[in-house]
Amino acid sequence: MTINNLSEYFLQEHPRESAQVLEHFPSDILVRYFEVLPVAVVANLIRYFLPSQAVACLGGMEIGRAASVIEQLGTDSSARLLRRMKGRDQVTLLNAVSSGYAQRLRSVLRYPLGTVGQHMSPNIFIALASMLASEAINAARSASSELHGDIFIVDNDQRLVGVIDVKNLVFASPEIEVNKIMNIPDMVLNARTNLDSVKDHPKWQFKEALPVVDHKNIFVGILKRSVMFDALSTDQNQNRRDDNVMDTMMEVADLFWDICTNIVLPQTETRAEGRQDDRK
Repeated sequence: MTINNLSEYFLQEHPRESAQVLEHFPSDILVRYFEVLPVAVVANLIRYFLPSQAVACLGGMEIGRAASVIEQLGTDSSARLLRRMKGRDQVTLLNAVSSGYAQRLRSVLRYPLGTVGQHMSPNIFIALASMLASEAINAARSASSELHGDIFIVDNDQRLVGVIDVKNLVFASPEIEVNKIMNIPDMVLNARTNLDSVKDHPKWQFKEALPVVDHKNIFVGILKRSVMFDALSTDQNQNRRDDNVMDTMMEVADLFWDICTNIVLPQTETRAEGRQDDRK
């Protein structure tokens, strides 16, 4: 692909429409194309890409340029993409941006211990509600993110708006829009909700995974039932170990006190008896 003044003007003035066209190209071609574009233009395009394609493009860029793009996106948008990256790639990018920006990103990325967000899977395939069924299927086939029985549907601002079974999508008319065949999610988890508080929800009887959103209803991942129960089991085992350690420490303290008492008190009593004898 080549760039000229007219195409660059269109990219700058119509980033959403440009992104819808460009994201159909393989990420390696896009990376080479982005090398000749201003960083601000690249960031504004990636902002409207499907997250899986955006992450693939960032991963293919030279690290300094990827860091510059990340800084242009803002912390919320950057954090949503960084969560989808492998740990090593995420750390590399965080080390490449400015220290102040990295600190703000880390504060957004970090969910409290014991919350849904701490244990969710973030790198999940999503489709846009405005896509045709055929476009969503093609995007799913080429995506590097996880694909489950349900495909989660978002709007242009990455807010969760629907869900559709993969089989229903495959057998749908290729020219029908996804938003015409999707269902409204009947159960959504907040990323900052305590993990223990969601374990008894009846939806777990029918679902292996439930969608997770942040405080703005932005889709950030899924919580798998198996992961949830493994995490809760690990926490319970850790609590039991902590209780056992505390019991052992108390037993040792009691034993130590008994030994000290047996050593000190008889001597004290002897001295007291001696003083009584002297007074006699």
